[in-house]
Amino acid sequence: TYRIHELPQDHVPSLDSGISFYAPDARPRIESAVREGIASGKGWDLELPLITAKGRHIIVRTVGTVEYA
Repeated sequence: TYRIHELPQDHVPSLDSGISFYAPDARPRIESAVREGIASGKGWDLELPLITAKGRHIIVRTVGTVEYA
């Protein structure tokens, strides 16, 4: 995560902080995917624009599922 976001190695972003790195028009898609994953257990596989901490614009693939411990 720190390499993609161009953050210091010891910095672990929160969910809200991580979402804030996505381009503004992409945030609703990732937020919706995460909310749906929490509600239904359904995973996601998206390619979205992200703006790193250093201001670089990149496209990232985010794949995720929710696990309950």
